[in-house]
Amino acid sequence: MTWPFENDTSVAVKTFAVRSLKANRKKNSLVVAAVLIITFLLTLVLSAGNIFVSAQRKESLRLIGTTAETTLSNPTEEQKELLRRSKSAKNVGMELYFGTIQDTGNRIGVSYIDLAEWEWHRFPLVRNFVGQFPEKENEIMAALWLLENIGMKEPEPGMVVSVTYFDKDNASHSQEFILSGYFEDSSYIRSGGRGNLYVSPVFAMSTDKMSETLYIDLAGSNKEDALQQLAAELRLQSGQSLTLSPAYESAGKASWLTIGFLAAIIVLSGYLFIYSFFYFSVSKDVRMYGELITIGATKKQIKRIMYYQIRRLLIRGTLIGGTAGFIGAYVILPYFINIFFDGQINIGLVSVIVGTVVSIALSSLVVYISCNKPVKMLAAMQPINTIRYENFSNIKYTKVPGVKSYVLDMAWRNLCRRRKNAIMLIVSFTLGCTAFLAISLFYESIDPKQYVDSYYQYDIEITDESGEGTTITKNILTQINGLSGIEKIDVVERQRVFIEYDEDIFPKYLMDFQRKTKLDVSSFDQGALSEQFWSYAYSLPDKYTGHEEPGTVYLSEEYAEMLPIGTELSIKVSQDMVYMVHIAGYIDVEDSLPAGGMALTICAV
Repeated sequence: MTWPFENDTSVAVKTFAVRSLKANRKKNSLVVAAVLIITFLLTLVLSAGNIFVSAQRKESLRLIGTTAETTLSNPTEEQKELLRRSKSAKNVGMELYFGTIQDTGNRIGVSYIDLAEWEWHRFPLVRNFVGQFPEKENEIMAALWLLENIGMKEPEPGMVVSVTYFDKDNASHSQEFILSGYFEDSSYIRSGGRGNLYVSPVFAMSTDKMSETLYIDLAGSNKEDALQQLAAELRLQSGQSLTLSPAYESAGKASWLTIGFLAAIIVLSGYLFIYSFFYFSVSKDVRMYGELITIGATKKQIKRIMYYQIRRLLIRGTLIGGTAGFIGAYVILPYFINIFFDGQINIGLVSVIVGTVVSIALSSLVVYISCNKPVKMLAAMQPINTIRYENFSNIKYTKVPGVKSYVLDMAWRNLCRRRKNAIMLIVSFTLGCTAFLAISLFYESIDPKQYVDSYYQYDIEITDESGEGTTITKNILTQINGLSGIEKIDVVERQRVFIEYDEDIFPKYLMDFQRKTKLDVSSFDQGALSEQFWSYAYSLPDKYTGHEEPGTVYLSEEYAEMLPIGTELSIKVSQDMVYMVHIAGYIDVEDSLPAGGMALTICAV
């Protein structure tokens, strides 16, 4: 835009700016490199962060088994109607629980999930689904690990599955089902080997349920507020609660804070470096611009010349850096993330494009903010000041007696000529190194072995399921230990035991058990509870031995508040072997140890 009576000097401005760029190619290449690196790193960090947080959440949901954001157990008909009318809830799925399969304790049950729950919350998390959702009365669907657990090593749709299960009255039912479909599932890892065979809607309509659970998604972006609103609308009864799924509680906050921290360091270090470098670069050209001002160049024209150069350098740096970052985030990085997450993470093109655009915008903003002050300073200078301009501050320097290192002396003087620039350069380099180390540590922390070790302590587990305790002999252990590649063998012994149910001791434990398993224990009478109140007694881990006493047992740390130290328990190993023991302490029990019936797992000598 030109003002009235103002000559159009845009061609001259452009010509001078281009010639100045060509004359300072080495200097300008450093600016382009700085902008390129900032854009590349920001694109990689933002896009990779979004991908990693999404992948982390999806993997957490796989371990939970459903994408539902909250659950409601045993809803009343009134609550169902309120839920249908509520604006705080959407995508409501249902699961009905019918009983537990014989000889598996309460680890494996029989349940029904409606089509809404399967399509909205379960199917997106399973892998390699074969077959179809059960429709006929005698059809069932199950996870591969569960089918193997009940004896089906090579399942195929159409195979007959014989199941014996206990209903809510502890009555035994034997029935043959037809396998309609199977899939790979990871939720048994988190639940300690628990899972369900899924029956058809026809079977569900003809069978009495033990419990019912609704799986709900929350409307809106603020899940906590929607959850509180929904809880108020439903008027929850005793024993009911609405809590946000663990996968949504954290919502990757720690990861996003780390990503934000890295991005802030990159932006700040880039700003300090570009500001210092551009300030130094401009100060060397002060006299040249002074000559232009002397022959009549206006402030506006000086700014146009400099901003034209900045735009050219910025376009080069952001385009190359953004393209390199996009390729790294969309092509190269997903390869490594998919190795970590078992090749199941889909990379969203839109999220990578958004990350690239945001990175280019941030880089552009950083460059303009960095260059704004030097440009204004130069445009505002008077011709006489450009002649007298010196790019250093007068400093007082005292020669230290006895110091003969003239090189160090000269270097220190030169560094102190422009203290502000020197400090900013040092800070920018420090932040740059910090960003590099932080990014390196962030990606090195994505270690598949550490992730696997958090769920599996061992590479191979051999379990004796005979119940006789004689299959895995010392001779077999010696042979295994002699194989190449075997570093360590730990032997964990277990025995099935019955714990006498005492309603004065176990009410809190049963409430916790019901919350975890969704099993309504209120329908069990005293006889049924006594029959199902069994579990496994495991040998005490080596790191805790040496402090045990006769007649003592140890529990998991999670039961510290429910069952205090000194509580006496009556344990029956067989008809003729009944022991009175007391709780002596709490230990860190491995999650991988299989659970038994309703009773809690104990550790003893």
